[in-house]
Amino acid sequence: MNDPVTGYGFGWQMGEDKLAVTSVGTGRANAQLGLSTGLQSLAAAHGIKALSSVLEDCADLVETMMQWMSRSQTAREIDRELGDLRNDSMAPEPLLTYLRYNVLLTGDSLASLGMALPHDKVETLSVMDDPDNMATLQEVGARAAQQQVRAGDFPASFDLS
Repeated sequence: MNDPVTGYGFGWQMGEDKLAVTSVGTGRANAQLGLSTGLQSLAAAHGIKALSSVLEDCADLVETMMQWMSRSQTAREIDRELGDLRNDSMAPEPLLTYLRYNVLLTGDSLASLGMALPHDKVETLSVMDDPDNMATLQEVGARAAQQQVRAGDFPASFDLS
Protein backbone atom coordinates (compact mmCIF):
# COMPACT_ATOMS: atom_id res chain seq x y z
CA MET A 1 0.00 0.00 0.00
CA ASN A 2 2.70 2.50 -0.90
CA ASP A 3 0.86 4.24 -3.74
CA PRO A 4 0.37 7.91 -2.92
CA VAL A 5 -3.14 9.26 -2.49
CA THR A 6 -3.38 12.02 -5.05
CA GLY A 7 -6.69 13.61 -4.05
CA TYR A 8 -6.34 17.36 -3.53
CA GLY A 9 -2.74 17.14 -4.74
CA PHE A 10 -1.31 16.02 -1.40
CA GLY A 11 0.39 12.84 -2.66
CA TRP A 12 0.28 11.19 0.78
CA GLN A 13 1.71 7.71 1.10
CA MET A 14 -0.77 5.18 2.50
CA GLY A 15 -0.01 2.86 5.41
CA GLU A 16 -0.40 2.82 9.17
CA ASP A 17 3.19 4.01 9.61
CA LYS A 18 2.89 6.79 7.01
CA LEU A 19 -0.48 8.48 7.55
CA ALA A 20 -2.20 9.26 10.85
CA VAL A 21 -5.50 11.00 11.59
CA THR A 22 -6.33 12.12 15.11
CA SER A 23 -9.90 13.23 15.77
CA VAL A 24 -10.75 15.12 18.96
CA GLY A 25 -14.46 15.33 19.70
CA THR A 26 -16.26 18.07 21.54
CA GLY A 27 -18.40 15.70 23.58
CA ARG A 28 -21.39 13.66 22.59
CA ALA A 29 -24.76 14.47 24.13
CA ASN A 30 -26.94 11.78 25.60
CA ALA A 31 -29.50 10.95 22.91
CA GLN A 32 -32.15 10.42 25.60
CA LEU A 33 -31.94 13.97 26.92
CA GLY A 34 -34.43 16.54 25.74
CA LEU A 35 -37.25 14.24 24.68
CA SER A 36 -40.33 16.38 24.19
CA THR A 37 -43.60 16.00 26.05
CA GLY A 38 -46.72 18.13 26.29
CA LEU A 39 -46.58 21.46 24.46
CA GLN A 40 -42.92 20.94 23.64
CA SER A 41 -43.77 17.92 21.49
CA LEU A 42 -44.71 20.09 18.53
CA ALA A 43 -43.76 19.02 15.03
CA ALA A 44 -40.86 21.51 14.94
CA ALA A 45 -39.35 19.99 18.08
CA HIS A 46 -39.61 16.53 16.56
CA GLY A 47 -38.05 17.84 13.34
CA ILE A 48 -35.08 19.22 15.25
CA LYS A 49 -34.65 15.92 17.08
CA ALA A 50 -34.84 14.04 13.77
CA LEU A 51 -32.15 16.28 12.27
CA SER A 52 -29.99 15.77 15.33
CA SER A 53 -30.41 12.01 14.93
CA VAL A 54 -29.29 12.20 11.28
CA LEU A 55 -26.18 14.15 12.32
CA GLU A 56 -25.35 11.52 14.98
CA ASP A 57 -25.80 8.77 12.36
CA CYS A 58 -23.41 10.61 10.02
CA ALA A 59 -20.82 10.91 12.79
CA ASP A 60 -21.15 7.19 13.54
CA LEU A 61 -20.74 6.36 9.84
CA VAL A 62 -17.56 8.45 9.57
CA GLU A 63 -16.14 6.79 12.68
CA THR A 64 -17.09 3.35 11.33
CA MET A 65 -15.36 4.01 8.01
CA MET A 66 -12.25 5.43 9.69
CA GLN A 67 -11.97 2.40 11.98
CA TRP A 68 -12.60 0.05 9.07
CA MET A 69 -9.71 1.34 6.97
CA SER A 70 -7.21 1.94 9.75
CA ARG A 71 -5.39 0.59 12.74
CA SER A 72 -6.87 2.33 15.76
CA GLN A 73 -5.70 2.08 19.35
CA THR A 74 -8.78 4.06 20.41
CA ALA A 75 -11.46 2.11 18.53
CA ARG A 76 -14.81 2.29 20.29
CA GLU A 77 -17.70 -0.10 19.92
CA ILE A 78 -19.91 1.31 17.16
CA ASP A 79 -22.77 -1.04 18.04
CA ARG A 80 -23.27 -4.63 19.20
CA GLU A 81 -23.29 -6.00 15.66
CA LEU A 82 -20.19 -4.24 14.31
CA GLY A 83 -18.20 -4.11 17.51
CA ASP A 84 -15.15 -1.85 17.35
CA LEU A 85 -13.72 -3.02 13.98
CA ARG A 86 -10.27 -3.17 15.59
CA ASN A 87 -9.47 -6.40 13.74
CA ASP A 88 -11.73 -6.07 10.70
CA SER A 89 -9.95 -3.98 8.07
CA MET A 90 -11.39 -3.39 4.60
CA ALA A 91 -7.90 -3.61 3.10
CA PRO A 92 -5.23 -6.32 3.35
CA GLU A 93 -3.22 -3.86 5.46
CA PRO A 94 -4.41 -0.76 7.32
CA LEU A 95 -4.40 2.37 5.16
CA LEU A 96 -3.63 4.70 8.08
CA THR A 97 -3.51 5.09 11.83
CA TYR A 98 -6.71 6.58 13.28
CA LEU A 99 -7.18 7.93 16.79
CA ARG A 100 -10.48 9.25 18.16
CA TYR A 101 -10.91 10.88 21.54
CA ASN A 102 -14.32 11.96 22.81
CA VAL A 103 -16.53 12.04 25.91
CA LEU A 104 -20.15 11.05 26.37
CA LEU A 105 -21.81 13.91 28.20
CA THR A 106 -23.72 11.84 30.75
CA GLY A 107 -23.58 11.82 34.53
CA ASP A 108 -21.92 8.38 34.61
CA SER A 109 -19.32 9.27 32.00
CA LEU A 110 -18.46 12.54 33.73
CA ALA A 111 -18.31 10.75 37.10
CA SER A 112 -15.70 8.40 35.60
CA LEU A 113 -13.64 11.56 35.02
CA GLY A 114 -14.05 12.49 38.69
CA MET A 115 -16.71 15.13 38.02
CA ALA A 116 -19.93 14.89 40.02
CA LEU A 117 -22.27 17.39 38.36
CA PRO A 118 -25.94 18.03 39.08
CA HIS A 119 -28.33 16.45 36.57
CA ASP A 120 -29.55 19.83 35.28
CA LYS A 121 -25.94 20.91 34.55
CA VAL A 122 -25.22 17.67 32.67
CA GLU A 123 -28.35 18.23 30.55
CA THR A 124 -27.13 21.65 29.42
CA LEU A 125 -23.48 20.80 28.68
CA SER A 126 -24.12 19.98 25.02
CA VAL A 127 -24.94 23.67 24.45
CA MET A 128 -21.29 24.39 23.79
CA ASP A 129 -21.70 28.02 22.80
CA ASP A 130 -23.23 28.88 26.18
CA PRO A 131 -20.61 30.91 28.09
CA ASP A 132 -21.83 29.34 31.35
CA ASN A 133 -20.58 25.96 30.08
CA MET A 134 -17.11 27.00 28.91
CA ALA A 135 -15.18 26.44 32.15
CA THR A 136 -16.87 23.10 32.82
CA LEU A 137 -16.30 21.89 29.25
CA GLN A 138 -12.65 22.93 29.45
CA GLU A 139 -12.30 20.87 32.62
CA VAL A 140 -14.08 17.91 30.96
CA GLY A 141 -11.63 18.11 28.05
CA ALA A 142 -8.57 18.32 30.29
CA ARG A 143 -9.67 15.40 32.46
CA ALA A 144 -10.65 13.30 29.43
CA ALA A 145 -7.28 13.95 27.81
CA GLN A 146 -5.44 12.87 30.98
CA GLN A 147 -7.51 9.68 31.10
CA GLN A 148 -7.75 8.79 27.40
CA VAL A 149 -4.59 9.95 25.61
CA ARG A 150 -1.68 7.55 26.01
CA ALA A 151 1.81 7.86 24.52
CA GLY A 152 1.44 4.32 23.13
CA ASP A 153 -1.48 5.44 20.94
CA PHE A 154 0.94 7.23 18.63
CA PRO A 155 3.19 5.00 16.50
CA ALA A 156 6.91 5.72 16.86
CA SER A 157 7.09 6.20 13.08
CA PHE A 158 5.53 9.64 13.60
CA ASP A 159 8.08 10.83 16.17
CA LEU A 160 10.10 13.86 15.11
CA SER A 161 13.81 13.19 14.90
